[in-house]
Amino acid sequence: MFLIFLTFPEISLSKKNEYFELKVGAWSKHLGSKQEYNETHNLLGGTYNNISIFTFINSYNSRSYGISYQYYSPLSGNVNLGLSGGLLYGYGHISGYEIITPYVAPYIDIYIYDFGLALSYVPAISSTTDGVILFSSKIKFKI
Repeated sequence: MFLIFLTFPEISLSKKNEYFELKVGAWSKHLGSKQEYNETHNLLGGTYNNISIFTFINSYNSRSYGISYQYYSPLSGNVNLGLSGGLLYGYGHISGYEIITPYVAPYIDIYIYDFGLALSYVPAISSTTDGVILFSSKIKFKI
């Protein structure tokens, strides 16, 4: 953990943002799975001061809700490397998941003006789940 703070000094001190970020749309790819999943998630949510609240249709076609905190470090003016951690509700009826499911996912996002694209990796949480690559879009609004 100490190495992360040395490599990315802002990751533990993420500054409060002066914008609201609207999250719209997410698509996934389940790694190493032969099972068919929903991979279009109809994500809708928002982020303010590094806290995200969102809803989406999960890979099992159930409505899910989440809250997360995002740590990030700018790599350049338009690219951030980050780590998102939070709680998800909506997977409890599926084997291998808890009613409230914690998660941690590294991500990289790229902005063109105020439009952003994010690529995340959500690791498998048990032997009955798969790791997932997630692609999503977002729009920044200055406040």
